[in-house]
Amino acid sequence: MKPALTAIPMFTAQPRRWWLWPNLLSLDAPLVALVWQELWAQCLAVEISYLHRALLVLATWLAYSGDRLLDVRHLKGPVDSPRHEFARCHFYVLSKLWVVAFALAVVLGLQLPLHEIICGLVLLLVLGAYFLSHHSQPIRKHAGNMKEMMAGLIFAFGTIFFVVIQVPHTPAFVLVFVAWAALCCMNCLTIAWWDRDRDIAMRQHSLAQYWNAADHWFWLWAVMIMVLGASAWAMDARFAPIAAALLLSALALTELARGKATDPRRVLADVVLLTPILFLL
Repeated sequence: MKPALTAIPMFTAQPRRWWLWPNLLSLDAPLVALVWQELWAQCLAVEISYLHRALLVLATWLAYSGDRLLDVRHLKGPVDSPRHEFARCHFYVLSKLWVVAFALAVVLGLQLPLHEIICGLVLLLVLGAYFLSHHSQPIRKHAGNMKEMMAGLIFAFGTIFFVVIQVPHTPAFVLVFVAWAALCCMNCLTIAWWDRDRDIAMRQHSLAQYWNAADHWFWLWAVMIMVLGASAWAMDARFAPIAAALLLSALALTELARGKATDPRRVLADVVLLTPILFLL
């Protein structure tokens, strides 16, 4: 007879490679947000203070780590996703860090001018609606149909929030913003496409689960981003560095999307959004 112990599959913890840690700790998204804020501010000659930078990093980390903690709060056993498994295993420590970071964000946020606080509260309400729609049992399945689009749009706007509220919204600005939002949505959808099986196993819902041929359209998505960016560039030369960064990121993301789902590719999907570093002075 086969021994009972060998009949039960056991979860074996795998050593974590160094390049995976930013993703496990939800630090990759804040870094991406920071470099894009810097590039937009530089191109549009908007003054961004260290308070703005600190709040962007904190808010992005709170949103991403909070979303992950809500995803794993009901999980009873190990999962295949390294970032969710890390959050599950260190739930209480990460929860305490989240509360501390939230308190710090509130303290810093109260130091902003009144009009920035009011605009920030509106953005916070939108983010709260996103969390409610995707973590409330009665509606999460329906909201999941647009999860990647909603997440990408909120991230895109939140990243340049302190720039948006200080500049006129010209046609060129609108075009390049749409291109930037499309890149963020493409990033979310690419990762969700790779994570379809993982999300199903964790009872998560996403557009990628319903759009079976999403990967066949990524190249067209990238072309749209590049056309929008180039059009904004032609209309206003100030947007040249942003358009170039969008072009490079869209091309790299499209190439990545052609490959099979692996953890290195999931990490690289965020790394290729760091192209603004090439254009920052």
